[in-house]
Amino acid sequence: MRKKRIIIAISLVLIATTSLLASNAFSSSLPSKTTLGAKSSPQTNQPIPLADEQTINPGENENDPSKGGGFGLIGDSLVSTYEWQPTKGAQTQAVRLGTSEYYLIASCSDTDNDLYLSTIQVENDNGAITNTVVDSWEIGPDATMQTPGTYLCQVTGDIYAVTYQQNTGNNLVKTFSVSSTTGLIQKTPIDTQTLSNRSCSQSMIRLTPTIFVIASQKIWNSSNTGYLETISIDSTGNIGDTINDIQNFSPLIDGLVNPAIQLCTVDSDTLAIIYTGSGSDGYITTFNISSTGAIQDTNTSWWEFDTTQAITPNLIKITGDYYALAYSDSSNDGLFRIFRINNLGVITKSWIDYLEFDPADCWYPQITYCGDSSWNTYWYAITYRGTTGDGFITLVEITKSGYYLSDIVIDRLEFDTLDCQWTPSLIFINETYYLIVYPGADSSTDGYDGWAATINIYVNMQPPSVYNPNPANQATTIDPTPSLSVTVSDADKGGVDVTWYTNLTGSWNAFGKNNTGISPVRDQYEYDPQEARAPDILRLGSSEYYLIAAAGDTGSDYDGFLRTFKAWNTNGTIKRSEIDRWEYDITDGYEPSLVHITDNIYAIAYRDVTADRVKVFTARVWDENGSIQKSMIDVISLSYDGQRPHIIRAFGDYYAISYTEAGTGNVSITYDGFIETIQIDSNGIIADTVLSTAEFDIADAYYTRLMMIDSDTILICYQGTSNDGFIRTYNISSLGVFINTTSDVWEFDATDGLYPNIITIGANRYAITYRTSGRMYIRTIFISNTGAITKSFIDTLTFEYFGTGVYIRTTKILETSNQYLIIYASYPNSQLVACTINISQDGLIDDDPVDKIRIADLG
Repeated sequence: MRKKRIIIAISLVLIATTSLLASNAFSSSLPSKTTLGAKSSPQTNQPIPLADEQTINPGENENDPSKGGGFGLIGDSLVSTYEWQPTKGAQTQAVRLGTSEYYLIASCSDTDNDLYLSTIQVENDNGAITNTVVDSWEIGPDATMQTPGTYLCQVTGDIYAVTYQQNTGNNLVKTFSVSSTTGLIQKTPIDTQTLSNRSCSQSMIRLTPTIFVIASQKIWNSSNTGYLETISIDSTGNIGDTINDIQNFSPLIDGLVNPAIQLCTVDSDTLAIIYTGSGSDGYITTFNISSTGAIQDTNTSWWEFDTTQAITPNLIKITGDYYALAYSDSSNDGLFRIFRINNLGVITKSWIDYLEFDPADCWYPQITYCGDSSWNTYWYAITYRGTTGDGFITLVEITKSGYYLSDIVIDRLEFDTLDCQWTPSLIFINETYYLIVYPGADSSTDGYDGWAATINIYVNMQPPSVYNPNPANQATTIDPTPSLSVTVSDADKGGVDVTWYTNLTGSWNAFGKNNTGISPVRDQYEYDPQEARAPDILRLGSSEYYLIAAAGDTGSDYDGFLRTFKAWNTNGTIKRSEIDRWEYDITDGYEPSLVHITDNIYAIAYRDVTADRVKVFTARVWDENGSIQKSMIDVISLSYDGQRPHIIRAFGDYYAISYTEAGTGNVSITYDGFIETIQIDSNGIIADTVLSTAEFDIADAYYTRLMMIDSDTILICYQGTSNDGFIRTYNISSLGVFINTTSDVWEFDATDGLYPNIITIGANRYAITYRTSGRMYIRTIFISNTGAITKSFIDTLTFEYFGTGVYIRTTKILETSNQYLIIYASYPNSQLVACTINISQDGLIDDDPVDKIRIADLG
């Protein structure tokens, strides 16, 4: 049997300055996540540190201008393109010259393999590429650059170093200068040094201001040995006369995979090497290197991170001891993984999180830090060669703690639809523009051309700053006929709509409409990787603790479990271990429903199949620390066996439970709808007998939901006969007894009314969310205090046109707002979706949703 894997997502939808009501509950039964965006469970039980517990230092080389930004989504089209080299654009690597408009590109000719340097200009203010090469120089006429790699490195200021493979003899390192003011290259090397090996798949980094490290694959032995060597380069570009040290870091680098090696700084005396090794498996190893460039004789740590395939891996430091890597797996899919290396170089050999960012093809990925959002997260872009060899850029999101990776890609752009031959370089220009440099083609047969393109990357979670000037006449309402109005709109980016009006006296007043949008998932934790069916969740008072009831266990068992978890109020981070657990029913715990009684006492309604009844019991859970008293205070069996019970407080000590009859007493299941009332006092003691029972639908009643519309009137919303949508009202006496059979009933959708949910939006006005065939609606209605239903809709919005939504839940975001949050599982595209909608207290719905986001991809 396929297990149901449920994931907590606290602060699933952070609505800028708002938060969910403490009393609202969300429950669903969701299948396991196995498709694009599928996530692994964190491997540690430690809580995520709060944001103020860490010093954030995103990425290595934090002062590199290519690390800049503060952005998010990718523009839909290219800003500018330029073919800067028609024949000599193979195996490119590019860097920005300081913060100027000039960019240095190293590339290899596809005709003679010589190494060339070129500079181009990109305007900072608009991302336009000047369609001419500023300068060029054949720095390596003796080169044979057989493979791409990170072989270009800044020394300091306008001085750079490049390493390459010669036609004959060992590899060379050359230093040279290029002006960041003019883009002109000094066409004479400052210095040259011969390295210890003739090798390919090179990677070079600056470990300290004067110590540089080169990793390479020695090609003149049978095993393609991997070597590290260190050299010294001073601030003028002079290279030390001798190699500082050399060390074998791997007995085999896969010679068929290029580029197979990449270096990453861990600390000022520690680096990591990621490479494709024996059997095309993926490896990471770390070494300590002294201030003089002496390499330790053995590695500090070593990990074969993928035993099937890890082609063209790329590694980047996120923050603290958290690292991310991207590579092509055994299916040639693109994987993005997070793990840890401490500052001594010790690798934690388990994944914290991962994302399959491209399920089709990924080659030569490069990860680039693109800044932070306003929601305590970082944006990272992955550029790579994808499907049919085209060029792609995909955006992902990671929490600033480094601990959690978004479970879906944020955005993707195919920046070249013809060809992207090797690793594309992504470089920061300004707060709107990025430059991509890559080897491509302008036809299918013309070799490796050098291409440059600029794109937009911008955040959608940073609303503009708006302030309200004091009106001269102290006006408090909007002039119905303003002489002038000015609108500031950022709604399409998840921001704010504000309209300023001037009245006839010339003084100003403001009307603000909060369209702050939904943030990406703040945090997520797979609390039970085995099984947790149909969970229900409640917050324990106003504390940081949450109570979850679910059916679980192993095999075909569906035992009843209560669990508590902690999520910090300050940032929505979830503690990576449960606080307490109690198995309240060792045989059955189907479809539980939670309700708060008083103080630390809660009631749970659930289906006990073995006992052939719906049961309700009370238990104590402390909001001070989340601990559960592992015994029932009291318990009662209701009149019938029933599916999906829903319990609410009717008034005072009286509670109502609705359910779908499920074949009581070995009689065939009827699916009739029942509602019953019971009494529970403030100590959790339940009256010995059911107070009142009503069979509210003698045909069918599925997915029943209850709510009180007045102190003596209850409403039932459900999916009925032929899957039509129904609402029904009952009056209840002060002793919890149903007074009449039905106060009123309305079949609100005679075609389909699947998975309905209802919520109060204003005086006598209610909103119903439900699904039909391929559409999802929210509709508003009027119901009087006596339960009389006005059988027509006030307003309607279709908020989903594709797929089929199930397990719909709606909640108000703030008591003072008119904005509502809808969460639902959407199939067949298998996504958990959040949507925000504005509804006035009169029941009028805005024409479009405020925002919509995929919370998770589901299997």
